Order: sequence, then C-alpha cells, then structure tokens
Amino acid sequence: MKHLIVLLSMLTWLSQSSFSQPCNEPPAAEDCMSAPLICDLNILDGYCTSLNTNLTYNGPTPICGNGGVPNNPLWLSFYAGCETLHFTITPSNCTYSQGSIGIQVGIYGYGFPGDCSDSFATPDEYIACSGLCPNEYPIDLIANGLSIGKVYYMIIDGCAGSSCDISISVQENCGLPVIDEWTLDPLTGPDSVCTGSISTYEIASPLGATFYHWYLDSILVGEEWDRFDIEWAAAGTYQLCVDVSNACVPVSADPAPRCITVTVTDLPAVDPDTVHICENDTYTYAGKKYPPGIHEVHLPSVSDCDSIVHLVIKGYPVVDTFVGNFTMCREDTLFLENMALTCNYSGPNQVVYSQADFPFCDSVVAFDILCLYAKAGIQKPASLGNGLDTVVLDGTPSVYDPLIQPIMYSWYAVDSTAWTWWSDSVITSTTIPGTYCLVLTVFTGDSLTYCTDTACVVVDTLTSAIHPTALSGQWEITPVPASQTLRIQCTGSHCPQDGMLDCWDALGRRMDHRPNHHWPDPVQLNVSTWPPGPYWITWTGPDGQRMLIGQAMVQR
Repeated sequence: MKHLIVLLSMLTWLSQSSFSQPCNEPPAAEDCMSAPLICDLNILDGYCTSLNTNLTYNGPTPICGNGGVPNNPLWLSFYAGCETLHFTITPSNCTYSQGSIGIQVGIYGYGFPGDCSDSFATPDEYIACSGLCPNEYPIDLIANGLSIGKVYYMIIDGCAGSSCDISISVQENCGLPVIDEWTLDPLTGPDSVCTGSISTYEIASPLGATFYHWYLDSILVGEEWDRFDIEWAAAGTYQLCVDVSNACVPVSADPAPRCITVTVTDLPAVDPDTVHICENDTYTYAGKKYPPGIHEVHLPSVSDCDSIVHLVIKGYPVVDTFVGNFTMCREDTLFLENMALTCNYSGPNQVVYSQADFPFCDSVVAFDILCLYAKAGIQKPASLGNGLDTVVLDGTPSVYDPLIQPIMYSWYAVDSTAWTWWSDSVITSTTIPGTYCLVLTVFTGDSLTYCTDTACVVVDTLTSAIHPTALSGQWEITPVPASQTLRIQCTGSHCPQDGMLDCWDALGRRMDHRPNHHWPDPVQLNVSTWPPGPYWITWTGPDGQRMLIGQAMVQR
C-alpha cells in the first residue's frame, strides 16, 4: 500500500519553517507504492532530489506511452488542487556510464481511488510525459484535465541510467487542500420505506471529494462511492449520514456530514382468498397470469413496501353433461347456457364451452334438438256465382317437417255469418262467400309440443251473383248514405211476394239475412258495425230467383 505522508499545517507554521526545511523532504521513493504524497504544492515548488545509479527499472514500459524504458526512476505523488498544473523539471550535474545522458519525466493517473499498486503496471492515464532526455535544459510539462482532489504520480528517470540532480518548480498556486461546501440538499433518497425493501441514496459530490463515508446511526456501513444501497431489515427510525474526504483532507474536516432520517415500517403480507377456476384456465393476479396451484407472489408498491403473499388457485376438471332433448319451431331460438341455438343445430349435438367460467370448466354439453316446421298454404279458390254454388278450399300446398311427425288440419270461417263449422281435412268446400283460414299443426310424438301456422283466403262472389237483375217496383233505401240504420221499404203498387231478403258487401259476404219477409212492411237494418262502403240488397222469391232491390252506401 502507498505510504502517505500528509504535509498539512497552519500557514504561520509553514512561513516560519520554510527557510530551514531541506528541499528534498519528503524523499522520493524508488517505487510508486512508497512514493510520498505531497499535499501542499508549495512544497513541490522548489523540490529537489537526486537520481542515483541504482537500476531498479521500477516503472511502466514504455515510460511515456510512445517510447522509453525505466532505469533508475524516483517516484513522487501529489494532490491536484487545480485542473491544470505547469511543472518545470530541471536536470543538472548529470553523469552516465554509457548511452544517452539526461532525464525523462512522466505524470500518471490511476483508477479509483487513484493509488498506484504496481510500479510496472501501465497507468490508466498518461497525463503528460517527456522522453527527450535533456541534461542541461529544463523539461516543461503541462498537466491538463486534472480532477481536483485526486492523487497523481510523477516519475523521474535517468536516461540509460543517468545520475542527475533534479529541481522542480510549479507555476500555479492552488492553495491548501480543501473540499468545497455541499450544494443545497445534496443527499437524496426515500425517507419512508418498508421492511425488506432496498433503497438507493445518492450524494451530490462537492468539489475535491474523492472518498465517501456512509454511517447508519453513527456506525460506518459503507465507503468509497457517492451512491449507497441499503436493505432495511427491521422497522424503526434511522439516521443515515454521509461524509467526504480525500487523500489530503480527512473525514473529520469540513464539510460536516449530511444526514437523512428514514422511517422503516412493517407491512404485513395478507394472502388473497382461494380462487376457483377451470383446470385449463389461468387467473390474473397483480397483472400476471397464474395456473392452478400455490404461488408465491411478490407484490411491489409505490412506497417500496413490497410483500410476499401466497396465492392458492384450485382448478376444476372438464365436465361432460347431457342437458336433455329439446323441441323447437324453425323460426324460434333456444337459449342454452347463454348460447343461442337455432334449427341449424337440429339433431344430436355437442357444444364445448372452451375456457368457460367456473363451474362449467370446458364443459362438453350434449343435447338433442327436434326442429318442427309448419307452413300452411291454400290454393286460390274459385268465385261463387254464374252457376257455381260450391267452391273447393284446397290446403295441399301446406308443407311440414319432419314428415314422420303427426299433423292436424283445422279450417274455420272468419265471418261467423258465413261458415261457422270446423273441418279437419286438408281439402274442404263452402257454398258461402267469406274469409276462410287453414291452421296446420305439427306435433311431437307425445303431442305435448307443437308448432302451428295459419293461411287464409277469401271466397268471393262473381259480379253477376251480387248484381242480379233489378226487381221491379218502387223502393226507398234511406238514408243515403247510412251510418247507424238502414231502412228499406216498398212504396209502389207492385211489391213482391213474401220471400228472403239479403244484404251483401263488395266481396259477396252476406251481412244480413231475413229468411221470410212480408211486404210492404219496411225493413230496419242495424249497420253501425258494418265497414264503410257499398252494399247490395237482394230479394229471393219462392221460385229461388235472386233479384236486386238496390244499392246502399254506409259511411262514417
């Protein structure tokens, strides 16, 4: 380890003793490890020494980076109080045995903390160097880019082992070694942390500081760097301080330490509740997916209060379930476990609920759908009249599915005055105009479920059927138009015989029927429920011939 000789004293003492002090104090060393440290450049300014003939070769090769080998070097180290130093090294009284005569000089820098531990090692920095080997004129070395507070080394060597007297002068006056005051709030890092957390603290280094001393509650816990990491193992309140020094300014000197009070808090870990999921699924916790099992999870927090919890996830296996037989009409939709099923799923089916939520868990759901279809259809019927007293109502265009299922046809008349009976055949007939509907029903085998469809047609009467030959006589049909009642009266001398009175709408539907009326008694008809439009009034005598009395108009 380098031998440090720190020459710091009061200025008054220096002024009183400077005239009596020898110029070679402290004496230079033959290797860098023993080189004396000169903290006051005033001592180096005017320093003298002599190279002897002892060939130790204690120096790097090359000595200047671009040439020269060491022979009988002497080593000094000095504190850089300025960023630039101008040295003048003057040889005199040189003697030699062979080869060149004169000196070569180098100034070196080494890595942190700046000490040289091997004279033969190549230095990290060649600050300045001269290998010209003068013996009568001085060597001027200008060292630029020096770090204030750092230690640098000077090697003086005799070329080819030359023995010379040496004197050194320094142009700059950097003053005594000192470390500047702290900047405002130089110590940074968290002041509230949790047990188990690792925190980083940094100090803004003042000019001249090269060593850093970290104290926790006055106990030294770290040195060397301006950044310190600490793991807080126990809860409590602590004082973390940092002080600085360099090779020539002890830690006890100014500036005073800077401190921070740190509160360390326990944050107990709380395990989350057990989670149930499907065995092939994952559960997201704290932003990460976990499969079934027991997991140790590190939970960070913004205040460094990290914790370790245990997450228990139970996985449930795949479930195969037959949910049953279903019957539906083709136009319907069946909802099974939130899945919409239509007749596209007719027949035996399996639906796999992949990654479904617990407890369905990748369930294989089996089911059977019987899809029923009914579509009623009726051939367009002929019109009554002109000799056609009966028309066929044909429901054979109806279709249904499946064909093996039982079905039923049902006919009914919409107009109760027209056709009031039911028919259960696919084909039927009628002699009365009106609206007729066919209901097609498809059943399941147990007749508990069915699907139906209805189709309707209108059986009308040809114009000649509701507009027969006019009946002779004088007739009054009032009022015109009618809205509530309609009065029909024969006013002439040629009133017909007793017979049947009917009133028809434009479709040939009979709206009123008087099977045996005696004229000239008037007829009073209630038309308050009849739709607006034209109506025809006919008379049918004992001979069966239908004659037209006249036309009425109903209006609202």
